Amino acid sequence: MEATSSAEIARSWRTSSSRRGLPSTGWRVPAVIDVTSALSRDVIDPAELADAAQAFGSDRSACGFTFEQCLNDVDSLLEVVGQQWCPLLYRYVALGWDRCRSGVGVSLYDPLTMLSSSEFFLMRLRETYRGIDCGLIAADRHVLCVVQLHSTGAFLDLELGLMATSSALHAAFNGPQTISKFGSSSCVVLEVDDDRSPRRVAAAGRLIGHALERSAPCTQVLLRTIDLPPGYAEADELLSALDGNQVGFGAR
Repeated sequence: MEATSSAEIARSWRTSSSRRGLPSTGWRVPAVIDVTSALSRDVIDPAELADAAQAFGSDRSACGFTFEQCLNDVDSLLEVVGQQWCPLLYRYVALGWDRCRSGVGVSLYDPLTMLSSSEFFLMRLRETYRGIDCGLIAADRHVLCVVQLHSTGAFLDLELGLMATSSALHAAFNGPQTISKFGSSSCVVLEVDDDRSPRRVAAAGRLIGHALERSAPCTQVLLRTIDLPPGYAEADELLSALDGNQVGFGAR
């Protein structure tokens, strides 16, 4: 479905959002108008669209939208305008949502480890699956590198272990990968599965081992690579199990 004018985009976007069960209020506001105006231009300015998307995310957050509802609203818009602006819209709407919520203690980043949160990771995962569905990304291009920690000492050892693991993961995966914290003791990397991926994973294992030996010797580590599930729902279910430290599917 294609819409050209700002008003047409807004009407179609609202209809698409309603089909997803999202709230029907909050459409005659500057945040929505700025987004649809930016998308209706003959030549779209990415900087203008980014600013508008960030303001939209903040507005939706202030109206009480959850992070999932915000992403569903973006999906509704993408049905109208196409997928070419998917990464920009996802990221800047998420940034706006996060900046509004960070004042009440909700963030897309963990301040202790400086890893992105599970919510941010799932956003990137949705972005990846959308690219796969549209044929823009090969289905076998990504894998999940999962790191799970178990401390036999005090709780502080686990916290120190997570901090050390975070530094090691950033050193090993220093490219376009997304590295996030899941639950209280797990980290996940959305890794690009190329010829150098096994070496990066092996380097991560070595660096984590050395870091834990120095900083948290009572902490044990399990590192595994998991094939990306065929769909987002399966991946979400897989990652949800990390809160209970149970990952045993499709490991290699």
